[in-house]
Amino acid sequence: MSYTQTMPALYRPKPTKQRRVAYGFVIDWAAAAERGGVNFNPALCDTPQMMYVKRMMRECRLIWPNTKIRPVDFDNKILACIALAENTSQRAMHLPSQDAIDQMKHVLQTTEDPKWYKYYG
Repeated sequence: MSYTQTMPALYRPKPTKQRRVAYGFVIDWAAAAERGGVNFNPALCDTPQMMYVKRMMRECRLIWPNTKIRPVDFDNKILACIALAENTSQRAMHLPSQDAIDQMKHVLQTTEDPKWYKYYG
């Protein structure tokens, strides 16, 4: 082999870690404080916001049992997301029907459709 020839480079891409994402609604804490203050009971919960979120989660789980709360990264902020689906397993990747999404929008009192958000971390 002469000095002008080079050995072919072996290209091995670095293994990439799976980017986990959640499909759902980001919690608006200002609205949660306002709506949770109506039925706030200090014996059941620490803050009106958590009272509202717990009630919404209970109602959303009746519509779609896979509903969870997940931390997501949105615009370099850590936000809480009511996740309807996620890419962590085959079972969790199932999306709810449009009818179920419309029911959840009514329960959460929002007009926005759910979106895909990156997990925090």
